[in-house]
Amino acid sequence: MGVRLCDESGNLRRFVNIYVNEEDIRFRQGKETILSDGDEISIVPAIAGG
Repeated sequence: MGVRLCDESGNLRRFVNIYVNEEDIRFRQGKETILSDGDEISIVPAIAGG
């Protein structure tokens, strides 16, 4: 994964959410989540403000 998605240690940045078939990969195997043909992948940055 690129530097915008991961920190210096290779961990997914806190403000980046990745979903496979609408399920957050943090509740699966994280970056090790296995993909299959036809899976839908969404990369969604967290947005905050006020």
